[in-house]
Formats: sequence, structure tokens, C-alpha cells
Amino acid sequence: MHNASLHHIPPRFLDGLYIKRLDFSYNQMVEIDDKAFIGVSPIVQDLVLAHNLLTKIPSVALTALNTILRLDLSNNSISDISSADIFPSLPKLYDTNLGSNNICSIHSATFENLKNSIQIINLGHNCLRSVPSSSIRGLKQLQALHMQKNNIEVLEALSFLNLPVLSLLNLAGNKMAEINRQAFLNVPQMRYLYLTNNHISRLTPHQFASFDQIEMVDLTGNNITDVPEECMARLPQLRYLFLGGNHIHSIGKNAFANSSIVTMSLINNDLTEINEDMLDGMQKLQNVVFKGNKIRLVRHNAFYNTPSLVTIDLSDNESSLRSSIFK
Repeated sequence: MHNASLHHIPPRFLDGLYIKRLDFSYNQMVEIDDKAFIGVSPIVQDLVLAHNLLTKIPSVALTALNTILRLDLSNNSISDISSADIFPSLPKLYDTNLGSNNICSIHSATFENLKNSIQIINLGHNCLRSVPSSSIRGLKQLQALHMQKNNIEVLEALSFLNLPVLSLLNLAGNKMAEINRQAFLNVPQMRYLYLTNNHISRLTPHQFASFDQIEMVDLTGNNITDVPEECMARLPQLRYLFLGGNHIHSIGKNAFANSSIVTMSLINNDLTEINEDMLDGMQKLQNVVFKGNKIRLVRHNAFYNTPSLVTIDLSDNESSLRSSIFK
């Protein structure tokens, strides 16, 4: 029933059918009858309602699908989620996609009935002005949260609280100018943090110190001007650090004093030199990109403390390098 010019789903439309995947995407449905899924066999695992004209979550209709695992409501016209539109109890639902709608606010109880099962939530490409903290707090199984391309301006204190297995957070393409040091509390398993294309201008020492398991931080395309001392220090699992497309002109002592970083990109910044201690403590660094800066000077021992270094990209700079620098 994909792309079938449907405008609505009537009562008991699928009565008696044995179907694992229901795909109603690319129709013109504005609403779904409350009894639309009554009578369908209790084996439905996937419901795809993407690319329709729905204006709210069909909460009542969904109650008949208690075996559902994945729900796609992306690319509709769903607006603010009120108390009348929250998800019903769906004990097996682990993946829900609400991306590319018109959601600007979310009721605190939106995911309450899914708190013991939901693992992936996509809220990307909406109009959220702040993190819906009260609605995601305490989701014990949540592993991935996507909120890219919204209008979030700041990460306030306790924006992310009691999310014990959250490992991926995508906040790319928002309007955040700063990150509150207390924005995260009891989020011990964070591994992948996307902060790409925001307006972040300031980092602090030990900015991400609460993330013992962090493996990748992407700060590409912000307004960062300097990396302070020990900013990324003492992050024992950090492997990938992306700082390209900022305005970085200075890097503090021991800013990257972390033996686990393997790849670091500083492409398209405003660095004018690479000094002796810039890369101190980076024993496992293999790839570093300085392309597209304004580097005129590379100090003689700049790479002395990076014994694992394999690739250095210094293209599109202003320097004339001596071969002895790399010996």
C-alpha cells in the first residue's frame, strides 16, 4: 500500500491479515481511524507511515499493535506533541522515527509508556527550540538520540539526565553557542557525540571529562577560536576528534594530552604555527590534518612526541618545510 493515493485508513482495514510489515508511506493520509489496526494478526513488527500528511501521532490506533518493533512517522506534518498524543504502551517498540515533521515542543510524558523498550529516537529536522529534557529523562534503554537540524540554542544544565546506556547523541546543525558543563549527568556510556555545524565559540578545560567512554567528538563547523589547556585531556577512549572548519588560532598546552587519539582533523582553521608541545601526550596519533590553515612555521620538534604518526596533511598552508622536521 506504498504510494497508493490513500487518504485515510478505515476501521478494521486489515482485519484477519497476517502481515509483519505494514508500509503506508508516500500516500496523502491526514488521519488514521482509531480502529484501523483492530483485527490484524499479532505479528506486525514494522509500521511505516512516512511521507504522509498526518498532523498527530495516531496514539489510539497504535494500541492494537503491541508486537510492533519499529515505527516510522517521518516526513509528515506532526506539530507539537500534547498529552493527548503521547505514545501508548507498546512493550516491544525500540525504534521510532519522528524526523522531518513540525515538532517544536514535546509533552513530558510522550515516551513514558516506552521507557522500558525504546532504544532509538529520531527527532531530527524539526523545530525544537530546546532539548526536550523532561520527555527523555530516565529512558533506561535509550542508546541513540538524533536531534540534528532543529533550533536548539543552548544545552542547559541537566539537559540529559539518567540515560544509562545512551551512546550516540546527534546535535548537528542546531544553533548552540555554548555547552553547559552540567548539561550531562549520569550519561556514562556516551561514545559518539555530534556537535557539527553549530555556533559554539568557547571550549573549557576538561570540557568532556564526564564521558569516560567517549570515542568520537565532532565539532566541525563551529566558531571555536582556541582550544584551552587540557580541553581534551584524560579521555582514555577518545579515538577520533574533528575540529575542522572553525577559527582556531591557538591551542593550549596539553590540550590533547590523551594517548588514545588516532585521528585528529584541524582542517580549515587559522593556525599560524605548529609548536613543540601542541601534540604532546598523543602517543597513538596516526593521522593529523592541518590542511587549509595559515601555517608559516613548523617547529623543529613539533612531531617528536608522536611516534605512531603515519600521515600529516599540511597542504594549502603558507609554510616552506625542512625535511629535518620529520626526522
